[in-house]
Amino acid sequence: MPANEPLLFPGLWVDVLRELVPRAWEGAEPSAVHQLQIATRRLDVWLQLGGRARLRDDLRWLRRIAGPVHDLDVLIAKDWPAREARRLRSLRAVARKALREALRAPRLTGLLTALVVSPPIHRVDARARIRPFAAKVLALRPAEDDLEGLHHLRRAARRLRYALEWLEEPVGPLLPMQDALGTVHELAQAIEWLGPDAVPAEVLADRAGQARALAHESRRFVASWS
Repeated sequence: MPANEPLLFPGLWVDVLRELVPRAWEGAEPSAVHQLQIATRRLDVWLQLGGRARLRDDLRWLRRIAGPVHDLDVLIAKDWPAREARRLRSLRAVARKALREALRAPRLTGLLTALVVSPPIHRVDARARIRPFAAKVLALRPAEDDLEGLHHLRRAARRLRYALEWLEEPVGPLLPMQDALGTVHELAQAIEWLGPDAVPAEVLADRAGQARALAHESRRFVASWS
């Protein structure tokens, strides 16, 4: 889209989402579920930039159902003891069934149809609404051992990055910051699905150290970012 284009159209990401639905349903590509989540997040930010509440609940619904499948795909790819690996695969089978049902639900058909006919957003209006995205990032200063707080910071940084990308603005350090915080998020997911007793002590120690370092860096980031 040209930099001087006054309107922001959702078409590209609507097309991406529509193309990912059958791929995620088939399940042959684990990455398709993650990409489906990304498409829903980007479209959700687009709606926020337009000041639109309609359809956001539907995007959240789809993302919430897809989330466990992706989380478990990431964990299953790691080297777990046999008992934990079997448990993760069993949990994934349940999550996959729920996702497949959602991908064939009338609610999803209605969501895609509504997104296709959604009017574009004026760039001026979108720019005026970007401040809360930045304010959220700057307000979050998680402690070094606060995995949940670091996760909230990761999500806020991601939303701000997507908002800036919709406006074709530079994202600065947001992308590497988001990627780094993702490493700590993997630990939080492992603890959530398996419990801390099932996660090897060396993994807990390594990730906890990374969490402390990332918390320190995130505080430096929000202190200096403008």
